[in-house]
Amino acid sequence: MRLKKGLVTSKLDDGYIVIPTEGEDINKVLSLNDSGGFVWKLLEKDYPLDKIASLLSEEYGISYEQAEKDLNDFLKVIRPFVDTDNGRE
Repeated sequence: MRLKKGLVTSKLDDGYIVIPTEGEDINKVLSLNDSGGFVWKLLEKDYPLDKIASLLSEEYGISYEQAEKDLNDFLKVIRPFVDTDNGRE
């Protein structure tokens, strides 16, 4: 899964904000809590989803199954910010 190009991520006191700088979604802004920011940073580095779930499980002390479910729910939320044209979704 690859994120769209032209996204700027900024750390805030209580999470992260993602702002598109180009494309049709330029008016959308994404606000992330700390766990969402944790996952976002791994997606930016092209980590595979199974590795992200494993790291999420370790970081937050939850089962791998719960981490997988939470990750899938998160991916649905960020879908407008995912590049679906690169064949790696």
